[in-house]
Amino acid sequence: MTALVLLPGLDGTGRLFDAFATEMAVQHPGLEIIVASYPVDEPLDYDALEPMVRALLPQGQPFFLLGESFSGPLAIRLAATQPPGLQGLILSCSFASMPGFGWLSPMLPTVPLSFLPTPLLGYLTLGRMSASPLLDDLLEILGTVDSAVLRTRAQAAMSIDCSALLGRIQTPLLYLQARNDHIVPESAGLLVRRLAPQTQLKVFDAPHLLLQSLPVDAALTVCGFMAASQPVQAGMAAC
Repeated sequence: MTALVLLPGLDGTGRLFDAFATEMAVQHPGLEIIVASYPVDEPLDYDALEPMVRALLPQGQPFFLLGESFSGPLAIRLAATQPPGLQGLILSCSFASMPGFGWLSPMLPTVPLSFLPTPLLGYLTLGRMSASPLLDDLLEILGTVDSAVLRTRAQAAMSIDCSALLGRIQTPLLYLQARNDHIVPESAGLLVRRLAPQTQLKVFDAPHLLLQSLPVDAALTVCGFMAASQPVQAGMAAC
């Protein structure tokens, strides 16, 4: 059986994957879906989170790794070590580094993310879809995470640079890019494709929360990538 390991965005709860995971199960009934969930009350950076995520990776079976937004650097770091069974890496609206935002990093320990007005948060994450129930879900989920945790993760995301590791990734790589992403710039995806030439770039007419906004289209694309990235098996036939 093939597995898909989902690493969440800044909230870290994994709850925002619900619709996408449901669609993946529809497209590929035999797929095992593993959703990572990070502590909501411990301010952990990438170095601290990496061993926790590594412990979730399947043993003795093929698997794919998907890193969304904040978790992209974690997925890249793991994939660069070539863990046994890894068949492919998927990055959704993510990055190896975030050039242009590093100057904000020193401010984050003292500036609470709660200062962001709801309309601005909606614009950044959902764009013109900010009036949808997705914004209410996002606000409710973010409300369960300690503000110090969110600040630590945001600071880590703005200061990380794991671009040098992209050349070590030997598996196929799929980058899902949102045309209306107001958080991760287009250059982030272009950098991944330049440093990992095997990267397939798929652009969607979507906001930053791509998997949540277009779960059906995203699932179809991911399922197709998975089917093309490993030998035909009984578990992949449904793709």
